[in-house]
Amino acid sequence: MEVLINGLNTYLGSRAASHLQDSEFTVNGIVRNLNVFNSRSKESTTAELHEVDLIRKGKSYDDFYLKNLDIAFYFTQVHDFSDKLTLNLEIISLKNYIQLIKINQCKRLVYVARLMDKNYVSIIEQLFKESEIDYTIVLKNVAIGKGSVVDAYIKNLLKFSYVPYVKKVANINFRPIAVLDVLKFIKTVTWKDYFARETVELGGPKEMTFQSLFSIYATYFSPKSKFYGVNVPKFILDLIHKRYHLVNGEDYMEFNRLMKFEYPIDNTVWVKKIPFHFTPISHTIRTDC
Repeated sequence: MEVLINGLNTYLGSRAASHLQDSEFTVNGIVRNLNVFNSRSKESTTAELHEVDLIRKGKSYDDFYLKNLDIAFYFTQVHDFSDKLTLNLEIISLKNYIQLIKINQCKRLVYVARLMDKNYVSIIEQLFKESEIDYTIVLKNVAIGKGSVVDAYIKNLLKFSYVPYVKKVANINFRPIAVLDVLKFIKTVTWKDYFARETVELGGPKEMTFQSLFSIYATYFSPKSKFYGVNVPKFILDLIHKRYHLVNGEDYMEFNRLMKFEYPIDNTVWVKKIPFHFTPISHTIRTDC
């Protein structure tokens, strides 16, 4: 199967560039600047990469051609859809991506986003309908893997014996999913037969709280350490992070945006159609974090 992916500057996109390719998936990826992507990449890339600018377009866009393109995937590149400028850039990029795959005789597109993007899905869906393309929107719970936002956030907290937290966040129930399981899901579904013009929600194997996720990390990365949680108001936690830089500022903001909209996704809606074996989060933390 000939596959095209875009959004490789995102965490999920960069992992896809390294792990989506296999005997069944011939993966091509689009990046705006190949040198920049390669300099930032932390894993060897298995996809064949093409330098194409989806905003300015130009000659590389006009000349792009793939023989027998079967399906395209687009990993959302927007940090925060509530920002109108970044939303408009996403729309422009997506419009041009749709045009590009249609020129290459492909009309099957899977758009992968996060639960935090759910309130804006209608805007994206309207674009797909106007483009007369067979689309699927996948909304996923937080992905866990080395270098993910949650992975970086927790590993930084593990450096401190006293861990300040907000009770509301610590007790959030959600179903974190291994990032490699997200990619496995992409490869497992026969997209020509399932979920056309639908939105699919994808969660992990087990419902848990953020506090329990932290405990699993602590078990593997700091088994001899003792941690003492300190419940504080949100504004106090913000001040602590700003003053002592417990976590990178951008990671802290991204973590808060993600967790604000998390809830435990019910996978039974699609598992009835697509049998799927999930990787336990404890195994993911041990082997891919």
